[in-house]
Amino acid sequence: MNKILILAILAGLFTTITLLIIIACIKYCDKILLRWYKAEPLNDVIISEIVQNLALDAGLRPPKTYLTHSDMANIFTVGKSEKQGSIVFTTALLELLEQEELKSVVAHELYHVKTGLRRRTLTALFAGAVASVATLAFWSSLLLGFGAENDPAPRLIKQFAMSVVAPHASMITNLTINSKKSESEADSYSARLCGESENLKHAIEKTSATKYAANPGHTHLYFVNPLPKETFNSLFETHPTVEMRKNNLQGAEL
Repeated sequence: MNKILILAILAGLFTTITLLIIIACIKYCDKILLRWYKAEPLNDVIISEIVQNLALDAGLRPPKTYLTHSDMANIFTVGKSEKQGSIVFTTALLELLEQEELKSVVAHELYHVKTGLRRRTLTALFAGAVASVATLAFWSSLLLGFGAENDPAPRLIKQFAMSVVAPHASMITNLTINSKKSESEADSYSARLCGESENLKHAIEKTSATKYAANPGHTHLYFVNPLPKETFNSLFETHPTVEMRKNNLQGAEL
């Protein structure tokens, strides 16, 4: 068989498989992310009432609620449209916030349900997958005998891999979502929907108190930026600073 024909067949197969993967990601992006975070349906009467009442005030169909077990105080939305949106709570967030603070955070997330939910979800899926290459390189180096988890070699390999993939994952996020503007608008929306902003300010302060190891490609999903200040993490700064968010909330509920 002609070499050119073989190459053409292989290129066709690769293109077909790539297109099928992209179509599957678009169709099942929310389910993939829910599985990624091992999220389970959240059956809580108080939270269901908060979500339903706020969604009614916002003119939205109440989103489904999920729970993921995590030490990171976080809440985020996934879905393909505002009629198919879901809000995911972490166990740490439910333990950390008072009920009124939780209400203000849910109102913040409802803004994301109303605006660009599919885009946020797809961005998290593709940027998160790209950023995961660095973690894959780290564990591969351990399995191939480059040292223990705390040795320099695996960490250097991870840093090198991150230096290669971080700009690409960051570019995906920045080209598809104006995250800082979106977060500020979501804060203002929460203040208007709840009629006050103090509880949201308290929630921002509490959830930003600790930084976590998180997938950099998912930072635009988080309620606050979860990443510590490091060289590569600066590429994934998708939130205004805590002080900026608090200042922007002054008078936002009026």
